[in-house]
Amino acid sequence: MKPLRLLAGAALALIGAGSLAWYATRVWTTRARWTTDEGWHRFAIGGLASSIAWFAVGTAILAGRAISAADSAR
Repeated sequence: MKPLRLLAGAALALIGAGSLAWYATRVWTTRARWTTDEGWHRFAIGGLASSIAWFAVGTAILAGRAISAADSAR
């Protein structure tokens, strides 16, 4: 694969992960308050938010590897 394609793919993946994290943050700050079973809702939203965080971490690692591979291919 050409280095430019690797860099472009890594950049797009990072932009996508960053956009998802930004959207999740925006939703979290503007969410409604629950009136029943608050503990369960807090647990559920925590699991969903942590999955977005792990996705962003994994994408950053993969993008770093792609960038490293692109530098090695030059």
